[in-house]
Amino acid sequence: MKEIKSDKFIQFVEEDPKVETNTLAVLVNKYKENHSALMMELIEKGFLRKERAGEHWARAKGCTFVDPLSMTIRCEGENQVPLEMAKRIKAIALYEFDGFITMAMEDPTNLQLIDSLERYLQRSISPVFAIPEDIDHALELHYQSDLSFDEALRQLEAMSDGE
Repeated sequence: MKEIKSDKFIQFVEEDPKVETNTLAVLVNKYKENHSALMMELIEKGFLRKERAGEHWARAKGCTFVDPLSMTIRCEGENQVPLEMAKRIKAIALYEFDGFITMAMEDPTNLQLIDSLERYLQRSISPVFAIPEDIDHALELHYQSDLSFDEALRQLEAMSDGE
């Protein structure tokens, strides 16, 4: 995940009763300028559920959190960016509604990227935050259209077991 500092995220985690003050202080000291890595360690070490950490991060960034693995991706064809581009920018189009494409992104505050995506897709983008690792997994599953449903489900379960 890209290194991002977010004092608001730290504030929201401080207010969360699930994270002990001492634990957070140690992690803040360890990840002084890289709060995105701090968020990932909170998840990986089990201090916060992925959904809760994602919600705190999104709230700090003024956007919404989504888990692209828990939803059906309904964007196809011209409403989706090519796989290699999607992997590089850590983004996946989720669905199109009323002329807007909801796009799960690692950094939904990156206005330059959003503008570029809007020009590329010729649609307005409604950016939402997703954990980058989940975007990667969703991309793998979505773009492997030649896989059977059962095979895709086995891969998803294997990814979940690895967390």
